[in-house]
Amino acid sequence: MNRNVHTPAGVVLAAVQVLTEADPAALPPAELAGRLVGGALGSRLPDVIDPPTHPGHRGVGHAVVPAVIAALLILRYAPGLQDTLRSEVNAVRARAEQLPEDARWPYQLSAAALEFVLGLSTGLPVGYVSHLALDATTPAGLPLLKRGI
Repeated sequence: MNRNVHTPAGVVLAAVQVLTEADPAALPPAELAGRLVGGALGSRLPDVIDPPTHPGHRGVGHAVVPAVIAALLILRYAPGLQDTLRSEVNAVRARAEQLPEDARWPYQLSAAALEFVLGLSTGLPVGYVSHLALDATTPAGLPLLKRGI
């Protein structure tokens, strides 16, 4: 498969993940954009790690064991990172509210940037998983550690 398949799949899977949340309409627009961009970028990441220069290009970036280890690390540490980012967004927005309206825009922009990064932190792994799931369905499948293993 190529990026013409992987990129839309990563975006769609990131969108589906948003729709499974309790209140997807409450998601800030910058965070939603970050998730969708993260889904697109994450869906390309395995081919950045293992460039598709030949049909059997699947190495560590496409391998099952490193992907499982990465998933476990993400499950362990991502919630803390996301909580920290949400706290920072709230602090920046609270600071903006203390300023005159015409002086708030730098803080509002900073909060939106943090929300975008928060979305990326959710969308990237979703996109990565979508790439691996699609490649697993091909005749080449996925290696355990790298090509040949």
